[in-house]
Amino acid sequence: MAVKDSRARDSGVAIYPCSQEKEYMINKIKKRAIIDVYVVISESVFLVLEPEAKMKGIGKLVSWGTLPTIDNIKRNLDNPDFLTISWRKVDYKEPWILSILLPNNADDCVNLIMKHLKK
Repeated sequence: MAVKDSRARDSGVAIYPCSQEKEYMINKIKKRAIIDVYVVISESVFLVLEPEAKMKGIGKLVSWGTLPTIDNIKRNLDNPDFLTISWRKVDYKEPWILSILLPNNADDCVNLIMKHLKK
């Protein structure tokens, strides 16, 4: 179940702990790492926060997108908790693709996004 407080539940906001594969360069060599992140879904935006190691309960906004610009959401057949979310190209920005693992929360996350998009 997603982390929600009463105000969040009433407003349709949810916070999901998850894992994200992140690519970075070290000495011109591309490396990949799995990092813990939080996905926050509101009525209109999708936020990705990285927890701040030195301050408990604080997250740093690392990326975001609007819900209406989501192009598609794909689930991995072998692991249904693994989602790939793609956003459309908007103006000069290239499409954004996010791959995340939401243990036990993928259904809830997708359903909340769909609920907000149908409003």
